[in-house]
Amino acid sequence: MGLLLFGALTSYLHGGSAARERWARMGEFAFFLRSASCQPDDQLRQLYPAPNVVRALVPFLAQHHLNVFYKQPQIGCHSDGAMRTGGGRFDPATFIMHPGQTDYAVDLINNHPVGVATAWTMNSRSEPVLTLTGWAVDREAGGPPSGVYVNVDGQVDFPAESGQARLDVALFFHQPAYWHSGFVASLPVEQLGMGQHLLRLKIISADRRQYYWSERSWVINIR
Repeated sequence: MGLLLFGALTSYLHGGSAARERWARMGEFAFFLRSASCQPDDQLRQLYPAPNVVRALVPFLAQHHLNVFYKQPQIGCHSDGAMRTGGGRFDPATFIMHPGQTDYAVDLINNHPVGVATAWTMNSRSEPVLTLTGWAVDREAGGPPSGVYVNVDGQVDFPAESGQARLDVALFFHQPAYWHSGFVASLPVEQLGMGQHLLRLKIISADRRQYYWSERSWVINIR
């Protein structure tokens, strides 16, 4: 009886996890279709083997409000290069600031939970790299951003590796397209220099036209 109960519980938990991932995957696919002009070929191949066919069909579907476009608009991107997998590399100086706000968080700084803390002190000898782990979304588009940057002292932008899996974020907001909204940014302390530095996030919008400037900031004192 104990083995039967254990097997049933294991199957239930596994099935629930698989169902959540399927829910997130289908929502992510819907976002890929809405933003087909922004997506690289390897993302669109998850929808159909020929990415150009997907891009060619999207205008028709959007015009007639078919498929995912029956209640959500198409996301159009600039034609000068597609979004790269794992977080694009852009020049944030070429974007204008979005007038609104979006959702984001920095969860860890050098593997230490951030919580409500806004100021940190670190030893450059024992911690040669400043690592920020978190997540960010494009609330207006209803999906992950095109990229995330960590701005230092309002002068230098360090790119983060975005597109990390964060199923917890998707479940919390009940937005399946938020599944791969995580990011990790590694900043060499040597480049930052000793002293106090102010960090903020620049979150590139899904259509690669604007960036969200994080309301929250973090102060790092490097010794």
